[in-house]
Amino acid sequence: MAGNLANSGLAGAGAASDLIGNIAGLSDLYAIHLDFGGAYQLLPVQKDLSNGDLTLSIEAPTAVASDASSPRITGIESLASGKLRLTVDRLQAPGTATLPQATALRVWMSPEALRIDENGRATAPHWDDDGSARRDGMRVWQRLLDLQPLAADAGSARVEFDLPQQVAAGLHVFTVQRMLQTLDPNDPGKTRWVANGEAASTRLEGQSGFRVVTDEQRIRIFKDSLLVKEIDYQDAQGKPASAGSSHTDQIAFSLDNRLMFVAGAHGDIQVLDTATLQLARSFQVGTANISSLAVSGQWLYVAEGSPYDASGGYRLLRVNIDEAATGDGDDGGVGRATGAAGNNRFLTVQQIDLPAEVSGQNAPYGYLDLAMTLGVHSYLAVTASQQSTGVASGRAAAAGGKVFLLDLDAAKETGGRLNAAAAGAFLPVSFPDRQGKAPQFIASAGIQDQTLRYVLSDALDQNAGFATLSVGLTADGHFQGTPIFRQVPMLGALPGTSRIDGQYQLNIQRAQSPAVVTAQNGSEYALVADYFFDFLDPLYANDDPRRGARQMGGKIGIIKDPFGARPEYLGATSPIIDANFSRLLVSGDGKVLWADIRYWPTLDESPPASGLLMWDLGKLIEAAEKNSLARQASPRPLPIDRERVGGNVIQVVTPSKYDLGNGQRITSGWVIGMAECPLEKPTAVDFTAPVDDGQVVRPIEPDTDQTVPEFNYGDIARVDLFALLRKQHPASFANARDADLSLNWSNIEVSGDASLVKDGQGFVLTAEREDALRSVEAAVRRDYRALQSVGSDAGKKTLSSSGIVFLAPTLDVTRLRTGKTIDAHEISIFVSGVDQNRPEQRLELKLRVVDYSRAADTVFFGDRPLNNPGYHPFTLAGSVGGDTANANQLLDVLRVEQRLKYLGYGLSAIAGNNEVTVNGVLDSGELIALRQFDQIVQNKSDYQDSISETIVGRNGTA
Repeated sequence: MAGNLANSGLAGAGAASDLIGNIAGLSDLYAIHLDFGGAYQLLPVQKDLSNGDLTLSIEAPTAVASDASSPRITGIESLASGKLRLTVDRLQAPGTATLPQATALRVWMSPEALRIDENGRATAPHWDDDGSARRDGMRVWQRLLDLQPLAADAGSARVEFDLPQQVAAGLHVFTVQRMLQTLDPNDPGKTRWVANGEAASTRLEGQSGFRVVTDEQRIRIFKDSLLVKEIDYQDAQGKPASAGSSHTDQIAFSLDNRLMFVAGAHGDIQVLDTATLQLARSFQVGTANISSLAVSGQWLYVAEGSPYDASGGYRLLRVNIDEAATGDGDDGGVGRATGAAGNNRFLTVQQIDLPAEVSGQNAPYGYLDLAMTLGVHSYLAVTASQQSTGVASGRAAAAGGKVFLLDLDAAKETGGRLNAAAAGAFLPVSFPDRQGKAPQFIASAGIQDQTLRYVLSDALDQNAGFATLSVGLTADGHFQGTPIFRQVPMLGALPGTSRIDGQYQLNIQRAQSPAVVTAQNGSEYALVADYFFDFLDPLYANDDPRRGARQMGGKIGIIKDPFGARPEYLGATSPIIDANFSRLLVSGDGKVLWADIRYWPTLDESPPASGLLMWDLGKLIEAAEKNSLARQASPRPLPIDRERVGGNVIQVVTPSKYDLGNGQRITSGWVIGMAECPLEKPTAVDFTAPVDDGQVVRPIEPDTDQTVPEFNYGDIARVDLFALLRKQHPASFANARDADLSLNWSNIEVSGDASLVKDGQGFVLTAEREDALRSVEAAVRRDYRALQSVGSDAGKKTLSSSGIVFLAPTLDVTRLRTGKTIDAHEISIFVSGVDQNRPEQRLELKLRVVDYSRAADTVFFGDRPLNNPGYHPFTLAGSVGGDTANANQLLDVLRVEQRLKYLGYGLSAIAGNNEVTVNGVLDSGELIALRQFDQIVQNKSDYQDSISETIVGRNGTA
């Protein structure tokens, strides 16, 4: 920036343009000298916004209905008005053509599947629609439409309705029931409405494949480079708000991708529903600035901090983001987030207690950035500068700041707080003398060769602000050894030469937003943004008359092999005069690099608009290798994106630019957050039959040319997640070795009509891999090698290296007891941390659970085809029952409970009985059901309570 603001410093600028509140922390402001060098190609932002009436089509849902005569949901759309639109077909009831009857629809939304009785009344375990709607966090049980009339000849229709306020539609099932008006047999001459056919239902899924770009005023959603949504911020009371500007990683996504969290100002966090891309609600965790967000499992980690306010007292927090979480809600005195209701712990805030060396006034500017890595354990890296990272000239160098690592599995939760000072949970990082002066941005580079890796930017280490950080891990996931910090110089010149001799100034003055990518050539590269200011450059301070011939400005630096023995700074892109970059985003496929471009305000002339630049990353890296500083071997090197051809310098890789602001308005178009939806969906999913067409039942086996098998409601299923990953995501994992894959125990989530099998303390059940077992099958064997829960490090290690989990299908016992089959349902499994080179990646896997096929000529209740009865025989590892001699091993009990429930056992006329709960623990009521089953298969006609409740089939088979 050339020249002073009328030589008046901040006072004059404030009088003219009220800059103080917009650009906090500056001691001097400078006008912009416009000389831009043509480093980008301007593209108009393409919008799908028509007078604000934006319609987003949601992926076609899976239509579920028991028979071809029942209604079916074939489409869902989210309207800009806030309404949801369902498309429903098969509306006409069979047999009504000759005797027309009034037809209408009822529509409900609920977090779980509903049961609809013959009168069209909906019920759930803790709600029925005779009363008012029930609300729990961002979930609601509510009838949305009541008797929406249909045309007499309508085969399909669209119905629209308002969504309740502060509700996330993506957390819900939408149910549609066809109703017919008929004569009331109990009241002659009157009519009543009755349910006709099975209800249709669908569960919304979060959208994927979009990018988020935020400024202080709004949240922008891009899909396929098209701007499709603009969302204004709100505070916790629903009033218009600003996001502030002091954020590093402002955006985070829930593991299942249904919720997106965006940090706002003054402790506010916005929650967006990714199914409809609408703001669902806001909540508040405090009043301090939120600098960074990160997610692991069902926790949102929150860093409080500010680059300008050294008051101390900042906190590191985590927020429960499990919508179904219930409990006593003990918050350890921290306080429940605004709006949390009842006994639900959703959005309960929990403080993380840290050692004194990084707390209070030992972290005066708080915690600036977070980076999460998933391995055998979950690891959180935190930066905490001890001096302001704001932009100012003449600041004296100071001692290093603070960076520390937390092993979240070693931290202890007590009294509603997480003690990260526990043994083995906290690991500080030491900096060499005069390095690491103001650590700011940190990003995970994954885990390689049992080494946890991060890349870090130091705001005040000029020309050397990029560094790598690594620490060893034991086989069971604990920290091992001392963290290694290594700085990479980025002077922009070869040894023995001066960078100021050349026309292009290729040093990375102030590093920000580092990222690591692996290129198609297999090499690893680090990218770093240059938040450049000319008044901080020696050429400016020396008032060098040659400064006008130098091209200085914001740029992107590239480092090859950053974690290798000899990392190489290849060079930088063309400096963009009077501009700077603060944030980078690499697309999930590694093909596109996004960077914000920021122009600062001026009084005497208007700068270009701020916005976004986009590079073809493959071409950029190829050019960096070809035109590296070492290859040029010149005292006056060119930027990596320029070459000398026939005596002329041409730009060979040119980024595209989106203007997002108005250059005449201060801070207009300044990007403060960028993120890409990290969820990768299966490329293709085909379902196989649960059994073959022969006469013998055998374990489920997928056909060789299909991807995903089904499994039965009557079974506990064993699932090999690694095998599913290879089949459903072949581009990423088809050739991956087991050693290349890993699963983090707390980052596996199941959505749909099944749940992860866990022990009584909530830990996932796992086992070692066995080559003879298939990817998905009924858990029928007597023994599974190393069957265990993940409550210990041994269990976590087994799951991480095997990918084996067990699923229990959700049963609708009402349908089963009335002789009906259960509709087929799709199941989604969300996993994170699989590819340790891509720490942000989340993957979705698809399964389907099915019942037996009921033959048309079935006569007797419960008759089932012998080759497909809806379950498989399993072999017990020991006896199951109420005697002390019974082994009652966890998987055995789970399989027995699932089978008893599937066969309709539970409630009966026997005193003391109750419904079967599939949890691996036999209670007194389940023992009654067990005795009933045992006595019935022995042809007993009367229940006898004195008989021992033990199940051991022939050869141990149940």
